[in-house]
Amino acid sequence: GEDTPDVAQTLLNLGMIKFHQNNFMEAHEIFKQAFEIYKTAHGEDHKDIAQTLQLMGMNMRSNRQPAEAEKLLEKAYSLCKK
Repeated sequence: GEDTPDVAQTLLNLGMIKFHQNNFMEAHEIFKQAFEIYKTAHGEDHKDIAQTLQLMGMNMRSNRQPAEAEKLLEKAYSLCKK
């Protein structure tokens, strides 16, 4: 199906390619798609959500948006501690 965790993982991989190509806006949109799929599949307190938030935070930091990056990374950190 279109909204499975496997699809979300593939989107994360694609987003990482875009990230490494310095295409931060496209990477962000792809990471958001993966986030929404994982949220639907697992809820908001799952390790896949934490991983996705980490990638989104790194992407925002690289895109010179440190305040947004900090929010995303803090949320990822709090999920990892659970």
